[in-house]
Amino acid sequence: MLLLNPPGKQNYLRDYYCTSISKSDYYYHPIDLLYLSGTLSLEHDVFFLEALRRGLSKEETIQEIRRINPQALICLVAAPSFEEDSSFLRDLHNQLPQVHIVGTGDIFREYREKMFDVMPFLTATLVDFSTDDILRYLQGPQGNTINNVIYRHNSHVIVGPEKHGHGQFSIPTPCIDLFEKRYYTFPFVRHEPFMSVLSDFGCPYGCTFCPISTLGFKMRPIEEVIAELKRIWETGYREVHFRDQTFAVNKERSLKLCEAIKNALPDLTWSCFSRVDVLDEDRVQAMAQSGCHTVIVGIEFDNDQMQKLLKKNINRHQMINAIKICHKHKLNVAGTFILGLPDDDEEAILRTSALSQLLDLDFASFNLATPRLGSTWRRQLLDDDRINEKDFKMDTVKGTESFKRAKLNQQQLRQLRLKIEHDFYLRPEYILNRVRKLRSLAEFKTLLRNGFSILHGG
Repeated sequence: MLLLNPPGKQNYLRDYYCTSISKSDYYYHPIDLLYLSGTLSLEHDVFFLEALRRGLSKEETIQEIRRINPQALICLVAAPSFEEDSSFLRDLHNQLPQVHIVGTGDIFREYREKMFDVMPFLTATLVDFSTDDILRYLQGPQGNTINNVIYRHNSHVIVGPEKHGHGQFSIPTPCIDLFEKRYYTFPFVRHEPFMSVLSDFGCPYGCTFCPISTLGFKMRPIEEVIAELKRIWETGYREVHFRDQTFAVNKERSLKLCEAIKNALPDLTWSCFSRVDVLDEDRVQAMAQSGCHTVIVGIEFDNDQMQKLLKKNINRHQMINAIKICHKHKLNVAGTFILGLPDDDEEAILRTSALSQLLDLDFASFNLATPRLGSTWRRQLLDDDRINEKDFKMDTVKGTESFKRAKLNQQQLRQLRLKIEHDFYLRPEYILNRVRKLRSLAEFKTLLRNGFSILHGG
């Protein structure tokens, strides 16, 4: 079995059904393929090809696949890179027709069996990497329905239901050695290299703009997470980034997990995503004591009505309080923001900019509103005729051309995003504060890299 992150002209982040294009040089591990490597290794020899980060061309990638000679490959395909991905896979099939091609990614969750007409070279698609359903398919399904798998059988397409589950789940430790350390960077690491980890899957919150909210929510046993962290440590990593959508959402479990990390790996450092209405004193203190140094939270916009409408449901008091608690325990805080909602005007966007500077944030990420595949918001916008169903080019920097906004066009939005980013990061007091907080060479290199990107419109 070959796991493939295909070639591409840009730094496409294709994984976890929530795709985008990297705004700087950061690139985290393709989490779908990372965890599929562990599952597949139970019954198959597994290889991984990182064509994108290696800068391989189409032809070079096909040469590598020919050399590996897999029976089947699982390939990430994403909305932002769909045209390139589809063209590559078509060429691959023409040259190596004996290789079974299994696609996974946001495009297959959204369009399901329709994709077999668009991509006739597909053998199957997978819409949940956290289960072992792929193993049942590879054993030879013979026309049976398999959860989370859609596949060709004779002249028919067999459509399995999408079932993610809730509660607890177990998944094998990935084949970490397959993922070369040099290809992955992240702006908030304190030490390089770093490894990505999932302690849960999905999200219990209902933010309509986020496709992760439609994946259910389930947590891994703590002892399983600790075993994986020990394996990561033994492989030479000293830093991890938890890709959980909302770390510490379950208070009792998060306190136990942090205590276990502190006891088993007292020198491990890490970062994570969470929410401002989750980060209370007890959880933040436990996180800090177990090696956490940076938390990323979604602030999104300065509009209480939109917070409720899009079901984010946080307020300014919670934002200020959570950031204050994090800084009390010496954690950096990064805030993410959404600009250009359907009825936003320049004044609304500048209010969000003012909020980003009012909050005592260490980092901020400004993204253009994008109706992501698989999200409830996308379905609502389709019903309201605010977007074109056939346009699924997702880009949070340049925006989506077919998104019908009432008051601002794409060029105005791009210019506003750049202005807001400059206004946040080029404040003299901000720069001095960042320099004072530097704790490692990796942080210094990241500061320079991100600063260069901002100055050059990245």
